Amino acid sequence: MKIFKYLSFFLALIMPICVLGQKADSVDVHYDSLRIVRFSIQKMDTTVYQEAGAVQIDTNLNHFQYNDPIKRTSFFNSSLGNTGLASQNMVFGVNPVAGFSYGMTAFEPYMTKVDDANFFYSLLPMTDLFYTIGPKKEHVFHVSHLHSIKNKVFLGANYQIVGAPGRDRFQQKASDHSVSVYAYYATKNKRYGVFVNYIYNRCLVQENGGLADDTVYIKYRQGDNSMSPTYYLSNSENKIKETVVTLKQYYSFGQNPPTNKDDSIPVEKKFNVGRLIHTFTFDKERMRFINKLLNQEYFPLIPMDTTPTYDSVMFYHLDNSFAWTNSDLTAKEIPRKFRYTFAATHSYTEVHQMDKSYFMHVVKPSVGFTLKLFQQLSLEANAEYALFNSYNNDFTSHVVVKETLDVHGKSFGIVSLKFSYSKTNPPWFYEHFYSKYFQWDYDFLKQQTLYAGFNYAYKNLIVGVDYYNLYNYVYMDAYARPKQYVGSYINALSAYAFKNFVIGKFEIDNKVVYQYTDKPNLLRRPQWAAMQSYFFSTHMFKKALFAQFGIDLLYNTKYYADAYQPATRSFYLQNERKVGNYLFADVFVNLKVKRVRIYFKLTNFLSGLIGYDNFTVPHYPMPDRTFNFGASWIFHD
Repeated sequence: MKIFKYLSFFLALIMPICVLGQKADSVDVHYDSLRIVRFSIQKMDTTVYQEAGAVQIDTNLNHFQYNDPIKRTSFFNSSLGNTGLASQNMVFGVNPVAGFSYGMTAFEPYMTKVDDANFFYSLLPMTDLFYTIGPKKEHVFHVSHLHSIKNKVFLGANYQIVGAPGRDRFQQKASDHSVSVYAYYATKNKRYGVFVNYIYNRCLVQENGGLADDTVYIKYRQGDNSMSPTYYLSNSENKIKETVVTLKQYYSFGQNPPTNKDDSIPVEKKFNVGRLIHTFTFDKERMRFINKLLNQEYFPLIPMDTTPTYDSVMFYHLDNSFAWTNSDLTAKEIPRKFRYTFAATHSYTEVHQMDKSYFMHVVKPSVGFTLKLFQQLSLEANAEYALFNSYNNDFTSHVVVKETLDVHGKSFGIVSLKFSYSKTNPPWFYEHFYSKYFQWDYDFLKQQTLYAGFNYAYKNLIVGVDYYNLYNYVYMDAYARPKQYVGSYINALSAYAFKNFVIGKFEIDNKVVYQYTDKPNLLRRPQWAAMQSYFFSTHMFKKALFAQFGIDLLYNTKYYADAYQPATRSFYLQNERKVGNYLFADVFVNLKVKRVRIYFKLTNFLSGLIGYDNFTVPHYPMPDRTFNFGASWIFHD
């Protein structure tokens, strides 16, 4: 009955908007008229005109029904059965870092990371509201606001709340918050610019340790009430808090570029003096695991101890970097054929564990360049080297080659080749950890990672291959402890194909990934993973309403998926049972009127019809059939 109440409410809400929308000349299906400028922290110093860097607001309905933030990281994920909890990417990949990195990534999809975020600024005030609600008052709320002060200071703010009570008696309540506030200013002549960003992340989740017996749960759902499913932990939680402050500023020497396209173009100097870039980042993170009732079966290595557990670890990380470079564009707004970067970074880190504290200084010189060999061919390369402490001699390097296939003025897509090599310490967590239930203090050999990637993109087609060669690889073994595969190599390969077929008003969005490794006992990922979306799009009510009706299908082959250990917030190898070979199917309706978008979705509607073995992580069943709806409204002056 609640489904029909929600449906009736939103139909009553949307109908007046549709009637008003009939007076409009047309409905823009994909984009709004407002143009905004998008940039990342890496490209903040690039001198571009607002007209050249502006993009239209994307109001496309495709994939609008994805309400879980983990869909932003990957379409293929293993999760614990409730929004806001730990998750793991089903597609293998590593990104080694020279110097300190903690290595805890299970909750990152619900946290804002400055290096991965896209920032925007707009000449007009703009607000984007998104709200979705599901079973048990589960909700995701996201608001973004852009504002400018006399078109000189550009302000932005993002706030996201994920609240998911979870199913009854499952003890999986999640409450995640993420805040990002930033400001950008550049002088009229673009000689000086500064960007400031404040981020606050908080994840508070209940941990149940998983089912004691998956088979009992499946039989219970099938109607066998002889035994009731039980969970290992009944009074446990994880709490993660992170604060990040970033300041990046640049100053250009030499000739000033024009302030807009109508300005006269000055004569460019033969030698570009370049620009100085300063970046400061402060990162404070604290992780805490609380367990008030010990389960001797779940933590068998711990002697009988009934006292509550309050395990915590905290670290401070400061980066102070100076770089010398030149801009992407010349004074004539032409892409520069050669761009260089020389940088030096000083990092200071404090890690405070329950047993002791650690203090580290690391200096990292780096160099990089971008070279446009021809009109369609470009080469980008960079390398970084770490000095001092245990990270001494850490090294990373990356090379990217891009070729635009242009024949007689007609584009046939873009080919990208990527190569990287690194020799680095494992992340901090894999070498040093101290808690009530787990303690280790290792001195592993440096890991070596060789990566080669190929990607081809043309219109609605994306195909590619990623290859990893790993030496001295560190992983979490079947005892949920780090272990190094010393003196041997691991090869891992993934091939992917994304293709969107459009047949009139029908679309079929296909995503297929194949994975192979010569050490399947150490790297556990499904051999095949596929996602297909079938949908029909059409205008209604004299083009006042744009509607999309479809179904999403998600499938992966069976494999020994990694298990999850809440005391360390990490995934580890297990050999007890395989998960997969289950078809997750969602039906949805997406609607758009002007800047308002609405979706209705019935998730996992095959639950019970094809069984209840719907696990992506052992001992953590995915949700049953549920109804979700959400709305997004973009408005600006």
